[in-house]
Amino acid sequence: MEQLADKFAKSAKRLLLLDYDGTLSPLVAQPEQAGPTPRLLSLLTKLADQDNTYIYVISGRDRTSLGDWLGHLPIGMSCEHGLFFRPYTRGGVGEWQDIISTLDTAWKADIRALFKDFTDRTPGSMIESKEVNLTWHYRNADPDFGEYQKKELLMHLQDLPGMPIDILPGKKAVEVRPQGINKGSVVRRIMGLHKDVDFAVCMGDDKTDEDMFVELDNCEFENHFTVMVDKKPTTANLYVEDQDTVITLLQMFAERQ
Repeated sequence: MEQLADKFAKSAKRLLLLDYDGTLSPLVAQPEQAGPTPRLLSLLTKLADQDNTYIYVISGRDRTSLGDWLGHLPIGMSCEHGLFFRPYTRGGVGEWQDIISTLDTAWKADIRALFKDFTDRTPGSMIESKEVNLTWHYRNADPDFGEYQKKELLMHLQDLPGMPIDILPGKKAVEVRPQGINKGSVVRRIMGLHKDVDFAVCMGDDKTDEDMFVELDNCEFENHFTVMVDKKPTTANLYVEDQDTVITLLQMFAERQ
């Protein structure tokens, strides 16, 4: 971490690409309980106030929640794995942009009905309905039964014919989103807006963040680092121990501006 913080301090223009749940905020039993701590808000504010630092929070979260929690900060944001995007440059925060009009979302009724069936049969589980994506959570269900039901649900989803969807098994959750929408496309878009950066760090904690890591690795400049939270199979080139360590690293960045 010390070496990464030193590189951050020595760079001319920096870019931080940050997942939210499990990275900036710990995973919690109820999605609405994951609001940012005062410490996180203070760190993001301090970093964003640096003239040569750009921050983007790239999340699977819905934009209402992320906007309520972080919308007042001078940072860029992306929600629902790239369906919604709010750019940020030194000219200020841009308007929310979306690609909903280009999507076929007729699948939602069938997926919602399937999720409801599994929710009814899995005490402690719940459906999170975003503007487009749907997620079935089982963090509060019996752990063994929840895992069994997850496998059953995935089998049902994979057997659905011809639906334009991607299926995302996550941590105690299964998410369904429009096909071909992912966080990698967001990173590509951001790099197009900030072509003058000479240092970038991308941090995430699960499979949905691998698309970000791969896209950043495909960029043309060498001085970038991809970071996985918690040691697990990944394409990232660095690990940090846990979510608390992410906050410690951001603190080091803020202190070595």
